[in-house]
Amino acid sequence: MDVGAVCERMRAVASVRTSTDADRSALEGGLRSIAVVRSWLTAAEADLASRLADVSSFPEQAIAEAARGSHGEASRALERAGTLGGVPALADALDDGDVTAGHVDAVTKVAKGLEGTQRDRLLERADRLVGLARHGSVNDFRKRLEREAESLRSDDGSVRFERQKRAARLRRWTDADGMWCLQGRFDPLTGCG
Repeated sequence: MDVGAVCERMRAVASVRTSTDADRSALEGGLRSIAVVRSWLTAAEADLASRLADVSSFPEQAIAEAARGSHGEASRALERAGTLGGVPALADALDDGDVTAGHVDAVTKVAKGLEGTQRDRLLERADRLVGLARHGSVNDFRKRLEREAESLRSDDGSVRFERQKRAARLRRWTDADGMWCLQGRFDPLTGCG
């Protein structure tokens, strides 16, 4: 979507907001325009974040400062940029306002559960499923991606076990009352973190 189309959408939103007699159809149209612009902005953010990562040693900090947000939000923008780089049809659909950030995040989340070539194959499949994303909900798209990922995991369970071993974590901290706190996840075979 070009900048002119974005501006036209925003003018329509402003018009509906200032209208005291806007009917349901006009209000719904305004909300749809907001969603389209929000998707375009998400695509723009991912593009700029990706480009900033090429010139910054700590892009999360720079992105967080520029957006007055958190490092977590900055990391999410970089993850989206990575996903969009691997799924060009989804990137185009986001830029056109046809899908949402939630659709991109669904691909990112499902792909994290796969290794190497399996991840690459999922991204290829996601690129072919953009039509479903354009016309379906984030939840429907995620469920389809999960089915695709499951079909890619056609081994004896060793991939799942390796994923479980990598997910083992132990975290400790002191809470506001001075109490020591522990949180852990351990692999199912050894019980070690």
